Amino acid sequence: MQKKLFDNLSELPKPPNLPKATEKYNQFYSKLKKTANSKLYIGYINNNANLRNFLEHIFGISDFLSLCLLKNIDYFFYLLNQTPEEGLNNLLLEIDEVFLYYSKNLNTDISSENLNNMLMKKLRLIKQKKALLLAINDLTKSWNLCEIIKYLSSIADNIIKTSVNCLLLDSWKKKEINIANFANPGKNSGYFVLALGKLGGKELNYSSDVDLISLYDINKIDYIGNKTPHDCYVKITKLLVKLLSDRTEDGYVFRTDFRLRPDAGATPLALSVTAAETYYESIGQNWERAAMIKARPIGGDINSGNEFINYLKPFIWRKNLDYAAIADIKSIKRQIDTKEMNANFQFIGHNVKLGPGGIREIEFFTQTQQLIYGGRDPSIRTPSTISALTELERRNYITKEAKEELIASYIFFRIIEHRIQMIADEQSHIIPTNTSKLISLAVFSGFENTQSLEEEVIKYKNNVQKHYKKLFKDSVPLGSNHGNLVFTGSEDDPETLNSLQKLGFQNSKNISKIIREWHHSRYKATRSNRAREILTDMIPNILFEFSRTSNPEQSFKKFDNFLSKLPEGVQLFSLFQSNPKLLKLLAEIFVTSPYLSEFLENSPNVLDVLISDDFKKLNDVRFLEKDLFNLLRHYSNFQDILDKSRKWARERRFQIGIHLLRGQITGVMSSKLY
Repeated sequence: MQKKLFDNLSELPKPPNLPKATEKYNQFYSKLKKTANSKLYIGYINNNANLRNFLEHIFGISDFLSLCLLKNIDYFFYLLNQTPEEGLNNLLLEIDEVFLYYSKNLNTDISSENLNNMLMKKLRLIKQKKALLLAINDLTKSWNLCEIIKYLSSIADNIIKTSVNCLLLDSWKKKEINIANFANPGKNSGYFVLALGKLGGKELNYSSDVDLISLYDINKIDYIGNKTPHDCYVKITKLLVKLLSDRTEDGYVFRTDFRLRPDAGATPLALSVTAAETYYESIGQNWERAAMIKARPIGGDINSGNEFINYLKPFIWRKNLDYAAIADIKSIKRQIDTKEMNANFQFIGHNVKLGPGGIREIEFFTQTQQLIYGGRDPSIRTPSTISALTELERRNYITKEAKEELIASYIFFRIIEHRIQMIADEQSHIIPTNTSKLISLAVFSGFENTQSLEEEVIKYKNNVQKHYKKLFKDSVPLGSNHGNLVFTGSEDDPETLNSLQKLGFQNSKNISKIIREWHHSRYKATRSNRAREILTDMIPNILFEFSRTSNPEQSFKKFDNFLSKLPEGVQLFSLFQSNPKLLKLLAEIFVTSPYLSEFLENSPNVLDVLISDDFKKLNDVRFLEKDLFNLLRHYSNFQDILDKSRKWARERRFQIGIHLLRGQITGVMSSKLY
């Protein structure tokens, strides 16, 4: 029979900041004496030294948990008298009761706004209880990491499911949609929410945001409003963000992130299923295939969500990866590689998620193997990182050593990540630089001192990098000379922003945004998979060449404008790849010659003039006459002849200007040629 939490309490080390612990403990004790069950609670503390130590440990280290304890004294002692499973099940029942409360008050005089405000308050109070439930079971080792992340995800699933159901009822009350099942409004509603990222993989961390995609099936919804279905479901999704993310006096529930939806920079919060399917079929990228490995429906019409995931299986899982796709996966990995970071590794300030040998590298190692082999082997398609590594080893895709060391490292870094986040409920993954905070983290993580913590971090980091570096070991890291240059995904990589600034791009966020928009096929030149794959490989060289100009930002933006007007990109990007000097020349044009730059931006098809070898013939009148004659003999209309003649003359003048810019001719020679 499982013990109650009270029986699982063991002696925890004294916090480094005892005065702080004593002060907050006294606040807690003063509030405790005013509760209805004060004598009972004081008796628990007086009769159990471990309970007093446990409270001091929390009060001296975690401001957030201290606040949760002070606000939820009765719930804390209630938890101590429950088994861990009873505590979890009762909290899940409390979430269900929120929906019952909402539905019972739907037809009362309470306005939608007030009802939703009450819903927000109840969910935020549940979030505080969730924090206590998971922290206590974590610190007492009642649950291991795998259980912690599973239960965190389960609670989040239920909160989001309840929120969606309440908002669908709200939309029904406003006479916008019909509902067939009031006990489960999401069922057969045609509207659903997908979880991706850590929530999708049932691996949510202690202070995680939740990655969501909101979709509706136009063939299944029952819309009766005055506007459009699109307006309705965008509004529902915006209300969902408000319910979960807005900060009130009671805090917030989850930071929500919808940036993994198709083309997030150009699309609304809610998309039709048809629009999403079209996007993935036509311009979906390999990093999005990796992201969709973890996708699962958690709110609304679960059946429709599963149908959508099944429809996307050919996009996610390709039975035969072509060489271009493998090259693109290599390029993503090479962008993430950072020799500079590895050479200058420092424990203080190290990012256990994004830093070298961290959580992201473990996840990327796993997902690339899944993308390569998952099309032929469904057994490795699991969204869980630990389960995927286990299956990859079982199917002989990775070694037993790789599986064991990567799983051990993943568990260690996730535990440290949780301890960092428990302190202040911040979505941080960084080892503190402040000495007192570093000591607190070490004690909170069960280490005697910071040196012991540092030794473990280095050990697990090195184990991850040992296996991670074997991925595509024939690939040369793209970012090795300039630091991180990562533009996959939907958000800025902090180290990439630093690298861009070191290269001379002061507005690094804007440069990063432009490049990520290239990946999202905003321009005709980047709409083909092959064009984006070559561009991924070329980006570090592009940035380096423009960083060498006198005005990197201006010249790069002109290059972006140039790309926006190209009819297609594969040929040009391949040209840059095979002829790097051409890219250097282009950067030089954009920063030094406004005339040539404007001409090139407005006439991108003139680029082939740059590699023409017939400059010496420009001084030959017979060559010019013959060249122009060969062009014009295909036209009979006088206006066409005039237009082609003007275009031919402009291109020749542009060619002369290029040679003048490069110092291959003098001003006198150029005037003669003109």
